Amino acid sequence: MSVPAIPLLGGAGNVEDHRTPLGAAVISQTCDLVQPDRVTAQLALVRELDPIRAKEAASGKRPRFVALPEYGANLFADLEVIATVSKDYLATLARKPGVPESDNTGGRFGRAVGRRFSRFPFPDELHPYLKPLQDLLQSKASKTASPLGLALESVTTLRLESTGGWRSSPPFNLVLLIVVAPGVLPDLDDSLRPLPKKLADWAYKAGSLYRSPAQIASKLTNAADPVDLTHLWQMLGDALADNCLSSGLASEHATAVEAIEAEVIGEDEFTYDRYLRSEELDLDHLSPPTPW
Repeated sequence: MSVPAIPLLGGAGNVEDHRTPLGAAVISQTCDLVQPDRVTAQLALVRELDPIRAKEAASGKRPRFVALPEYGANLFADLEVIATVSKDYLATLARKPGVPESDNTGGRFGRAVGRRFSRFPFPDELHPYLKPLQDLLQSKASKTASPLGLALESVTTLRLESTGGWRSSPPFNLVLLIVVAPGVLPDLDDSLRPLPKKLADWAYKAGSLYRSPAQIASKLTNAADPVDLTHLWQMLGDALADNCLSSGLASEHATAVEAIEAEVIGEDEFTYDRYLRSEELDLDHLSPPTPW
């Protein structure tokens, strides 16, 4: 919407004009806009992001921002700045579609808006354990040509599951779910999955995985054998989980997590039951505890 400013309640309790040089996006549901008994609508500030943050936001890693592809490649609705306005005022504003109306993009836009307000509050003690994932996602966002960056391009989402449920108290037993796009994982019978000795000798020392995520991703990029591919993907997940556990154990919250396991699963095999039992990780989630 072409709007010069949206109202914001300031620190002194006064309503201030928050300038919107790029306009504002309507985030209210269409059904609310057409209902005659609903007299208000919600607008979010439109913001331009730099290419790296835009890529992170477009892929869903930053739920604060929702893509507006029809409005501009790097333009996003910033859900940090939202205002309620009357529909009478809304009707006076010039409108330009932010998402295509001919496909399911509108549905994705609605889900992205909803996700911002339904994010799970991970326990503060988990922050040092999750920090390596945050650093990795941020460092590889602009390096998709690297082997690890290429591997992460195939990851649809990262989710975290607590085997005892999130209402339990520490220590937690966690499962890092790495959901990859359909077709990324080879379709193999269990009888064909034994770990090849050559690959085992390369990856393990004294029974422990000692290769880094970058090393595993490099070997994964050059692998062609379906059995090797299957095991390398799991090794990559295990290496990421190991990094998370090591980081947490070196922090003041060393007793917060008992174990972190990894599971790599195809998007087409990720069940609704697992969805309900796990919570999505993203860059906006992974923030340090509040200092007060």
